[in-house]
Amino acid sequence: MTKIQDSAFNVEELGQYQLCLTIGPKEFYFAVINTNNNRCLSLEHFSFQKVGSMERLTNFMKEIIEDHHYLSAGFWKEIFVCVKNQRFSLVPNSLFDEAHLTDYLNWQCEIDEEKDAFFYHQHPALGLVTTFATSKKLVKAIEEFYPNKKPIILHQTSPLLEGALQAFEPSLPLKMHLHCSGSFLNIVILRKGGQLQYNNVFTYKTPEDLLYFTMLVIKELELNPETLPVSVSGDIDFSDMNFTKLYQYIRALSFSTRPTHLHFGYMFDEVFDHQFFDLLSLPLCK
Repeated sequence: MTKIQDSAFNVEELGQYQLCLTIGPKEFYFAVINTNNNRCLSLEHFSFQKVGSMERLTNFMKEIIEDHHYLSAGFWKEIFVCVKNQRFSLVPNSLFDEAHLTDYLNWQCEIDEEKDAFFYHQHPALGLVTTFATSKKLVKAIEEFYPNKKPIILHQTSPLLEGALQAFEPSLPLKMHLHCSGSFLNIVILRKGGQLQYNNVFTYKTPEDLLYFTMLVIKELELNPETLPVSVSGDIDFSDMNFTKLYQYIRALSFSTRPTHLHFGYMFDEVFDHQFFDLLSLPLCK
């Protein structure tokens, strides 16, 4: 469990704060950001064994929020909720029609129109729309906690795309971004001019799995792992086998930095800059 709180945090000023929540099969984490100065004031992470059903996952989330001393407060300035799963699709702006939301997903994944809720988020700079499905029970629980401020519900792909786009160096012709989170590996590849070349989410269990999927994408796109710049973020660091395996084949490998729109106090030095990249990029999805 990670728990960090800036001394500037004031529970009486929640009306000026953004609440950013992320929930996945193995973890729940959140950050609080002061919109007056874009300073991150709080960050907490809860991990648990992978749950067998969405109902159990929803119950875990509800217990955490109910037991927390300010999470259940209803007077936030903005609330972002990020869900992690593989049930999403990217659609070009020119082809997107909200009336066909379920059609886009049916081509990519299994959905249940009785049990699922469907959402989309536009990425104007990329010319794309992220469409996704998640549990109606999960959405209902979130909306019941925050009846006074409608949460902005997003797929994890959205903050990762926006975060990678913000971090993209204009001088590079191409860059790959890997985000390791729980059992998910997100791969984003951007070309010069901020054009998206590739995006997908894989599930992995071992460092060998992570390397396999990464090299599979590199091979399919006929890229050179010796020269391809690759940034990594999330649950990975210098000392673990995930990084070691990747570095054996990818030489221009580096860790991502925190989103540049945010400011942090010294207390956040206890977590790596590349951790929680998805969570801290949520405010970019506006």
